[in-house]
Amino acid sequence: MASVNKRRWTYKGVEKTAWVLRYVDKNGKRHTSTFQTKKAADHARLRVETEIDMGVHVASSETVTVASACDLYLKDCERRHRIKDRMTLTTLANYRAAIRYTIVPQLGHLKLTALTADMLQEHLNELSIRFSRANVMRCRWILKAVLAFAMRKRMIARNLIVEGGVRVPSFVKERIQIPTRAELGKILREIEVRHTLDRYNVFEIRRCAILLAMFCGMRRGEICGLHWENVDFDAGIIRIRHNMSLLDGLKTPKTWAGIRDVSMPERVRFALQALAAQSGHPASGLVCRTHQGKRVAPVQLWTYWVKVAQRVGLCDDKGTPKYHFHALRHANVSLLIADGLTPLHIKTHIGHANVSTTMNVYGHLFPEDERIRKSVESITKGF
Repeated sequence: MASVNKRRWTYKGVEKTAWVLRYVDKNGKRHTSTFQTKKAADHARLRVETEIDMGVHVASSETVTVASACDLYLKDCERRHRIKDRMTLTTLANYRAAIRYTIVPQLGHLKLTALTADMLQEHLNELSIRFSRANVMRCRWILKAVLAFAMRKRMIARNLIVEGGVRVPSFVKERIQIPTRAELGKILREIEVRHTLDRYNVFEIRRCAILLAMFCGMRRGEICGLHWENVDFDAGIIRIRHNMSLLDGLKTPKTWAGIRDVSMPERVRFALQALAAQSGHPASGLVCRTHQGKRVAPVQLWTYWVKVAQRVGLCDDKGTPKYHFHALRHANVSLLIADGLTPLHIKTHIGHANVSTTMNVYGHLFPEDERIRKSVESITKGF
């Protein structure tokens, strides 16, 4: 059992008081903690006794701070990257940034055993005021992963994110912005025009990239990582087998769902054949290459897109595009939904791992299901 005792001592002529918690864990090891108030000491005593009875107690002296646990977790992520265990440099960089800006400033100084579910929930609530839902969700996911890692290292006995029911606060969900059909028409007409200062190679790549995003639903990294070996003109299929990122370079898609085959519309076929002819019909290698033969990075597609958006009037007063390049992929999905394609087929087409992801992102674009209305009308006719 644990006990709380009052302790008095004198320091430089001043009498001081503290409350000392003493207990013995199930392994027979003695522990001592000091508190400024009896209320705090009693609260800690009740928590310790409960945890010992449940067999989940870890003493504060046997754990580390949140900041130290995050550092250890990042080192483990670096190890996973070295052995190619589904950890890319881009993901690692995102983890570092999230830990640095959303976790360590508020929680880093605390011991893992001092955390409570209420404390973690309050932390996420405060972040939701300053950050987007995506950033808050990333913070919760990383906290959950860090605590799971600490459990494996026996620094704590419970994952409070899971057991404490810590959730991301409710947000007003912002619907994704998608170019209208009229705007898409302007974009398509613009990319067919080669301006005076445009290199022929840049003109062809820009046209192919926008068409691949708009009609094949490909991501920027997938476009930049596309190889001629995976463009099957005879079958009319584009096989997506690679992805390109700024930090990792050329790599395979992060999930199995990203490896897929997409249909090649005639308009896309024509643009790719024109690029192939301009490039000398390469038998292998990247589709998107500069006139010097170097790879085109995803960020370069953004610069191409900015020029197109400016020329068709889709920018604000500062010259920033109204839509991101990724909005062309969203436009592709909206066009498929309007044409009657089911969520399951769309999931396969755009490379989502689960149909729930597709519905979370694009569910509001699907028409209302008439079966609900018809069923409600039907059940009233029997009375």
